[in-house]
Amino acid sequence: MFEIKIYDFNLAIKIFFIKLKFGLHRFLRIISLIDFLLPKKKKRICFCVSHEHISVCSKYYNYLKEKHKDEYELLVLISDKNYCNKFDNSYYFLNPIGILKAMTSKIVIAGTAVELIDIFSSKRHIYLYFNHGMPVKAIGFAIPNRTKSIERRYKFIGDNAKLFVTSDVFKNLTISCTKATFKNVYVTGTPRNDLIGSTKNDDKIKKLFNIEKYNKIVLYMPTYMKREHCNDLQAGKEFNNIFYLDDYNKDDFIKTIEENNILFIMKPHPWEEYFYKKNPDVVPKSENFKIVYNEDFYKNDIEQYELFKFIDCMISDYSSSPIDFLLLNKPVIYMNALAEGYSKSRGMTLEDNYEILMPGIKITKYAEFMPALLDALSKDSYKQERERLLPLIHKYRDFNSCERIYNIMKDLK
Repeated sequence: MFEIKIYDFNLAIKIFFIKLKFGLHRFLRIISLIDFLLPKKKKRICFCVSHEHISVCSKYYNYLKEKHKDEYELLVLISDKNYCNKFDNSYYFLNPIGILKAMTSKIVIAGTAVELIDIFSSKRHIYLYFNHGMPVKAIGFAIPNRTKSIERRYKFIGDNAKLFVTSDVFKNLTISCTKATFKNVYVTGTPRNDLIGSTKNDDKIKKLFNIEKYNKIVLYMPTYMKREHCNDLQAGKEFNNIFYLDDYNKDDFIKTIEENNILFIMKPHPWEEYFYKKNPDVVPKSENFKIVYNEDFYKNDIEQYELFKFIDCMISDYSSSPIDFLLLNKPVIYMNALAEGYSKSRGMTLEDNYEILMPGIKITKYAEFMPALLDALSKDSYKQERERLLPLIHKYRDFNSCERIYNIMKDLK
């Protein structure tokens, strides 16, 4: 009898959240109808910002604020009210005043396909879409077993938005994932990558990470693993270390980075930060290891991409971060312990992009990791392969993407 009560309680909780989700969706769809009726202010721009991926839009926002402050009124809707003071004139995305102002904006800019864009429906807006990464992992219509909400949002993006990519390769991949027309996808580079070339916060970053104390700086930026697209590949794989490697040796890892005076920085995916905060024992304990979260960058008023120039080697997997990091032509190690399962579960934009878009050593065991890291920090055996691939991934390497996008935006009608 006791077990039945527990079951019924859990079922009631699930039904409650299903209703809540349905109610929120209906609310967003109803207010989107109002969008058809409201007049649009030609010089008002609304940024729809996901707090997990602030860097996607922040650079272009600041570019307009600094270079064209007298031309446009800038407005921000953000997915977490705790981040509202990151921008001037910003609102939590369900704030009624913010929504009404947003719906009167002629230009709407979004960085991720999340609920923020659901409030818009009128073709009287001009939509600009900055995806938070180039599509290495499948996005939109390329995701196997995708949900109706994903299809709805990417259909809206593909039908209505102007999209911005780093090269012709990603232009074609983006078209296949969003069903956008060829003329609506522009090769300009992305605003977040302009941050890589910024020197604004160099002194602050050096002090924050004590950069000059170490011989080498390594950045580990994995994509998310414990997420809805990945549940099936977790069978038999205990999430008890930061690398997902069965033969992981924490003592050896700490000893190696300390003996070689390496600062090892880990930046978890925003969707997995909660895990490391709740399970601190998983995180190595050493002065040479630092884990940083979105809030750490936010509190110090810096962007994670500004850190890239100080990094000697990046470690990642299917994340789009190595694609951005390639602008600096520095080594990348691809740690793909869950390659086969992840590829089947989430999907990749190219069947063989594991080889085509990843110019660096691929490892699946901890025994391979330290030799690969020390090689990357000394010999850099994949430099020529990166140089061959760079023009296919990045048409521009001048960190002036914002300028190119502005020149396109100002002529849109």
